[in-house]
Amino acid sequence: MHNESTSLPNPYRGRKGVFNWVSKVLYPIMGPAQVGIGRPEAAYAPPANPVCPMCSMPMTDHEIFRGDAHTATRLICPSAAA
Repeated sequence: MHNESTSLPNPYRGRKGVFNWVSKVLYPIMGPAQVGIGRPEAAYAPPANPVCPMCSMPMTDHEIFRGDAHTATRLICPSAAA
């Protein structure tokens, strides 16, 4: 078991309900949720000049019509428009 003085305070202590009781009992054993991939990672850097996966032309030359809840998003390649 963890030492109470060095571990994090139990956030489920004093709350009512069965799920909170279970969480209160398991928290000292399992600890808080593990967030992340376990090692530092660099921030996402988008590619400098992305290309279209269909025609291999730069994406800046394409037209993108964003859809909504009822309409699909459309990608118009420049080679298809010519």
